[in-house]
Amino acid sequence: MGIVIKQSLNDENGLKPFQIRANRRIGSWDVLYVSVESKELDESINCLQASMVDKYEDCWYNHLFKDEELIVIYQDKYFKVSIDHKSWDEVIQYGLNNGIPMEQLDFNPRTMKETDEFFNLKRND
Repeated sequence: MGIVIKQSLNDENGLKPFQIRANRRIGSWDVLYVSVESKELDESINCLQASMVDKYEDCWYNHLFKDEELIVIYQDKYFKVSIDHKSWDEVIQYGLNNGIPMEQLDFNPRTMKETDEFFNLKRND
């Protein structure tokens, strides 16, 4: 599962490996709730990065999560950390060094529950 900001992409080919589960417009951003098969994770990350806007034009990130793992994907690098913010120092510093404001480096939502709430989804458990 994860979050992709549509405006982070030069083209929508980066979305091909993903199933879009929901979307929400926040200001000028289209926030997509996506899922991908675990066995396709590495290929999906590469595909997403290849379709992201040039880092020197504007730095963006997208993120995926599963259980306690968080994967933050920048255009030229990605980090596998915990959903616990105490493990994010390097990820946040990378974003700050590339011009992303601190308030945007919260990696929300990052759990199924938070994602369901963000997209106003109901689960049939």
